[in-house]
Amino acid sequence: MDKVNSILVLGLAFLASLGLYFLLDKSPLFYCANIGLILFISLPLIFWRILKLKLRELKKDQIGKLVFVFVFFVIICFPLIDQLTSVSKDSKFEFKMNEKRILSRYESLEFDEIDSFPNMFTNFFNDHFGLRSMFISTNNYVKTVNFGISSTKKVILGSNDWLFYNDCNSLQDHLGNISLSDGQLNKISLNLLKRKAYLKARGIEYFVAFLPDKMGVYSSDLPAKYNTVDTTRIDQLIDFVADKGIKIIDVRSQFLKAAKSGKQLYQKNDSHWNKNGGLIASQVIIDNIKKKMNTIREPYSSEDYEITEKEKRGGDLSNLLGLYDFLPGKRFDYKLKDKSNPKKNIVEPKYAIYKKEYKHTFVHERDINTPKLLVFNDSFISYIHGFLGDYFSRSVYVWSHDFRKDFIEIEKPDIVLHMFVERSIMELGKNKKYYPLK
Repeated sequence: MDKVNSILVLGLAFLASLGLYFLLDKSPLFYCANIGLILFISLPLIFWRILKLKLRELKKDQIGKLVFVFVFFVIICFPLIDQLTSVSKDSKFEFKMNEKRILSRYESLEFDEIDSFPNMFTNFFNDHFGLRSMFISTNNYVKTVNFGISSTKKVILGSNDWLFYNDCNSLQDHLGNISLSDGQLNKISLNLLKRKAYLKARGIEYFVAFLPDKMGVYSSDLPAKYNTVDTTRIDQLIDFVADKGIKIIDVRSQFLKAAKSGKQLYQKNDSHWNKNGGLIASQVIIDNIKKKMNTIREPYSSEDYEITEKEKRGGDLSNLLGLYDFLPGKRFDYKLKDKSNPKKNIVEPKYAIYKKEYKHTFVHERDINTPKLLVFNDSFISYIHGFLGDYFSRSVYVWSHDFRKDFIEIEKPDIVLHMFVERSIMELGKNKKYYPLK
């Protein structure tokens, strides 16, 4: 009789496994092929083992082991349950992650492409298994906070909760291990001279300004093993083009002075500055422009603005570490106190040239008798365009290092300003192909 019951239970377990397999088969094959097969084999074995146990005769330590095995099996099933039910979606277990890449997608295969299935399966599963963001974030939190280990070479863990971005040879630059070659200096110089000549022929002033890397301003918060130097590639370039009639606006002295006074100019969990840094940079830039354009007013001071400080979650560096939800930061907002003649934010559909929404072209207009400004920059523009827009009758801010002649011909500005973050210095030597606006 016991044998009959055992066979019956095993048969039911087999049918349950088979039914679950076909249930999983309604989802993409990548998942059922792996998890379904495991369940198909493991469930009958587990049921068989339980049937052979005589619970009343089990010792205390054996019961503990049995409970441990059961709990362990339940835990390893959580990703499967979440995969099938999406229970973690929009819950506290769904951690925000921005990996700055497109996650693998599941695509149907033709028969002659079946040999590519294993790689597609592996890549897709690694990017989409249940509770993935929670596991990665928790693992990175333990490594980062408890052991001081960065999960990516692009992020350096500093002191006082500072994170530093290491890309485009930024760290090697500030350690004095790299320099610009004569060929690179000549190429950048030639590019700048050509752009200046093009603009001069049209009666347009040309200004170039660089924005310092965070590790150059807060070098004291880098790990002690890094001995930074005072001169970097930007100093080479400034010296090289000085006698060629090109002045690169340098804001470092003002930044270093403000940082030493305790002012936070960059976001701790982000590679970018904040609006404290944006204000100081705008003051230095406007001061330089005013020397050639006296119709522009004196730079506004911090007392001319209403400043609010708020908590800001995450940043691009905490995203790279998978710690967006764990590391808080600060956000500073500025509003000009003089509201008699506010600038207007203009939407220009013709400038919607990017597929990514965050690469936005900002346009400001203000009813004042001052020049028009066109700016080429990168993501740092988000923290300075609001300040610069207070000085010009019209100002356009383009997220691009390309010298867009089509923009210049359309806008016909009085001033073109090219700003670049220090680590992007090599962008000045490039001439990328772009597609002019129609």
